[in-house]
Amino acid sequence: METTPAGSCQRADGRENAIIHYSGEPCAKGNEWNVPRDTVLDISVYSEEKPLFSELHVDMSRLKKREDPELQGYATYTNDDEGMSYEVSVKGVLQGVYYFGVAKDQALRCSAQRSKPRT
Repeated sequence: METTPAGSCQRADGRENAIIHYSGEPCAKGNEWNVPRDTVLDISVYSEEKPLFSELHVDMSRLKKREDPELQGYATYTNDDEGMSYEVSVKGVLQGVYYFGVAKDQALRCSAQRSKPRT
């Protein structure tokens, strides 16, 4: 596992690449969470295999679709209650899976960050 600056580390095994972000001091500059130091905040996973999103048999009724404003045709399917999202290409290919704090954990955000929507 390779450690990188700014509270993150990266792990790659040839099949998958994972980037893990963790907290610094609670509510300090650059940390929008009021949680103990070294708490995992989010995980991004990118696979070398690129399955079609439809092959995952995900319950679409539980996901909110957000079009990517920068990459035409790309979308993110998110379940804030479960703290995960899928990034999908224009051709329906899964690009990455993201895990983050669940909706009920928003109370743990520092006061200035509580009103900001997740993007």
